[in-house]
Amino acid sequence: MTLTSPDLAATSTVSKAPWAALIVMSAAAFMDLLDGTIVEVGLPSIQLNLHVNGAGLQWTVSAYTLSFGVMIITGSQLGARIGRRRSFLAGLAGFVACSAAVAAAQSPGMLIGLRAAQGATAAVMLPQVLTFIQSEFDSDAKPKAFAAYGMILALAGAAGPLLGGVLIGADPAGLGWRAIFLVNVPVGLIALAFGMRLIPDSQPDPTKRLDAVGTLVLTAALLALFYPLIEGRQLGWPAWSFALLAVSPPLLAVFVLTQAHRADRSPLIDLRLFRSRATTAGLGIGLLLFGSTSFFFVLTLYLQDALGYTALHTGLTFIPFSAGIIIGSGGAAPLGQRYGRAAIATGAAAITLTLASMIAVLSHYDASLHSWQLAPSLAITGIAFGIISGALADTVLGQVPDDQAVSASGLVNTVTELGSVIAITITGAILFDTLSSRPEPHLFVHATTASLWYLTASCAAAALGCTLLPRRPRNAPPRE
Repeated sequence: MTLTSPDLAATSTVSKAPWAALIVMSAAAFMDLLDGTIVEVGLPSIQLNLHVNGAGLQWTVSAYTLSFGVMIITGSQLGARIGRRRSFLAGLAGFVACSAAVAAAQSPGMLIGLRAAQGATAAVMLPQVLTFIQSEFDSDAKPKAFAAYGMILALAGAAGPLLGGVLIGADPAGLGWRAIFLVNVPVGLIALAFGMRLIPDSQPDPTKRLDAVGTLVLTAALLALFYPLIEGRQLGWPAWSFALLAVSPPLLAVFVLTQAHRADRSPLIDLRLFRSRATTAGLGIGLLLFGSTSFFFVLTLYLQDALGYTALHTGLTFIPFSAGIIIGSGGAAPLGQRYGRAAIATGAAAITLTLASMIAVLSHYDASLHSWQLAPSLAITGIAFGIISGALADTVLGQVPDDQAVSASGLVNTVTELGSVIAITITGAILFDTLSSRPEPHLFVHATTASLWYLTASCAAAALGCTLLPRRPRNAPPRE
C-alpha cells in the first residue's frame, strides 16, 4: 500500500466530479497492488512454462517490488514538476503497456526486465492519487476519501491470490499464467479513457528538480547487493558475486553523500529524518514486518509443488488472510490513533505467533495438510497486518515536521518495499538451498519451515523494537 504524502506545492484546477475522478484513479491503484500479490499464485505455472529456476522466481517477484520502491519518491517529484494529471496518465499508460508485454514474455530474462519496468511505471502513477485527494476534497470530505481509498487498496491486496487462482484455473483462451497480467489491459484502458476526461491538472512547478543521480546511485547500490545474493547461490558463488557485494556499501555511502549535497534541492531522502529515534525505529520495524509477507512466496510453492494444489485451490486457501486484511484495515486508523505503539507491538507479536503456528501445522500434517488447517493462522495474520499498516504509518509520520512529510512518507514506502525484497531474497535462499529437484513433500516441509523460522524471528525482533516508538502519534486524541 503506498503511503506517499501529497506535495502541496502543486496547485490544481478544482475537479467538477472529484469522486468520479477518485474512482478512476483508485482503479489504477487497485491494479498496482493486485499485481503485487496476484503473481505469487502464478509462480509455479510460470516456472513450468518458461523453465524459470529458483533465482528467476525470486526475481519475478522482487524486480517489480524493487523498482517500485526505488522509483516512488521520483514519481512523486515528477508529479510536482510536470503536473499531477500528466504524470498519472503517463504512468498508467506505461503500466498497461508493460502488463501486456509481461503477458507476452518468452523468456525468464524478458519477464524479469518487464516486471521491473512495470514497477517503475506504477511508481510514477501511484503518488498522484493521494495528492489528488489532498487537493481536491474539502476538510469534511477528505477523511471519507482517504478511507475509501484505503479500503480499495485493502481489497486489492486481499483479492490478488484468489483472482490469480481463478484466472489460472479457468485458463481463458489457453493463456494460463499470462491471463493474470492481461487482466490489467482492459481495466487500464478504461481508466485511461475516463481519466483523460475527469482528472483535473495541477500547475507544474518547474523549481522541483528530479534527483536522477540519487536514483541511479541507489539503484546501482541495491542491485550490487541483491543480484549476487539471489544469483550467487545457484552459480556456486563465483568471485564476481563477492566483488559486487563489496561494492554495495561504498555505493550506499555515495548515495548518502549525494542526498546531503542536495539537502535544499528536493533530495530523494531528507537525511534530517534520521535524527528522530521514532522515525528510525519505525523504518526498521517496517522493514522487518512487511518483509514477513514473503510467507506467500514459500507457502505457494509448497502447496502447489509439494502437495499438488491447483492455483485455484491455493487462492482459496489464502481467503482467510484476505478477509483478515479487510477486517484489520477497517480498524487500523482508530486503533493506531488510540494505542500507538501498543497496537503495532501487539500486531507484530500476533504475526510472530501465527507464523510459528504455521510451522507447527506444516510439521504435524506434512503431506496430509488441508487448507482449513492453515485458516486460523492466516486469518489472524491478515488482521494483524491490516492494523499494522495503518498504525505504523500514523505513529511514524505523526512525529515528522510538516516540511518533511513528503520525504518521510516516500521513505516509508521505499523501506517497506525493500523489506519485501530482502525477505524474499533470504527466504528464497533458505528454501532452494534446502531443496533438491522435485523433492518429496516431507523434504519440502523442512525447507518451508526453515524459511518461515527466519520470518518468525524477524517479526519477533520487530515486536521488541516497538519499545523505541512513541506511545501514541503526535496528534492522537486523548484517551477517555
